[in-house]
Amino acid sequence: MLHTPRGEGEPGRYESEQIDHAALRAFLDRYAAYLTGDGRFDLWVISPETGALLAWDRHNFLHAYGPIDQFAATLRALGFQEGGLPPLDGHMHYYRPEFDPEAEAILSAFDWLRKPLRPEDEQ
Repeated sequence: MLHTPRGEGEPGRYESEQIDHAALRAFLDRYAAYLTGDGRFDLWVISPETGALLAWDRHNFLHAYGPIDQFAATLRALGFQEGGLPPLDGHMHYYRPEFDPEAEAILSAFDWLRKPLRPEDEQ
């Protein structure tokens, strides 16, 4: 979801065609620097088999919807533990000009179906 463009495209919910795990991994690897270093996006990944949804938002929070017990077990196996989150105090979102070429490239990575943002998507 592109919610804060810097000229690379229209804001919207960008949906790709269905891709397999290898293609998703290649996409994430290719755009890792942009995805971790710029705040103009939220990234959603949906499993077509289970409907499970992972959403990584502009505040660097990961939201999981679906088989919560399975997500929790996987996170524990990776060394995470349950706990509270500190309140989100004053903070900044970075929209870095050096990532503009990556932002343009990501919009060419797939034949995206763009849908308008919903009111809850907008900052």
